[in-house]
Amino acid sequence: MMDFVTAVKTCFMKYADFKGRARRSEYWWFCLFCLIVMWVFNILGSIWPVLSIVSLLVSIVLMIPSYSVQTRRLHDTGRSGWWVVIMLVLMIAFFIGLGVMMFPYADRMMEITDNMETVNVMMDAMEQSPVAIGVMGLCSLLMTIVTVVVIIFSVLDSKWDTNKYGPSPKYQ
Repeated sequence: MMDFVTAVKTCFMKYADFKGRARRSEYWWFCLFCLIVMWVFNILGSIWPVLSIVSLLVSIVLMIPSYSVQTRRLHDTGRSGWWVVIMLVLMIAFFIGLGVMMFPYADRMMEITDNMETVNVMMDAMEQSPVAIGVMGLCSLLMTIVTVVVIIFSVLDSKWDTNKYGPSPKYQ
């Protein structure tokens, strides 16, 4: 079993390595690391708004090793890493729908100083963009389903033998 520090080091050493296999401990320790880091930066960003930019940059930096270890974890259970790509495509489609919906309201959003006005602009945008709302809703539903499936796959034990992704790191 891999410990917390070793898992984090391994994931950063294999920053963009989507080949091979990752044990459950490597995957879940790195998930915990990412959760703690993002939690800390989100709290700091809410206290000092200038750190919100740092929080965004940290999340971008953590995205690649997170997808990488997720792919290797799926490989360890004998499944394709394409599940990660499906989640990413659905997330991109959701944000495209959000962008299409909000684009006509960009000028109004830049002038807002009151949180209630933000809600009003969002409500106006939703009323005028039923197709974008439908795309976002469908993407949200599918993302939820795929995420649950991937979490279930990630909890499963390693395949004990060598599979098409390589030898088992657990049973070597």
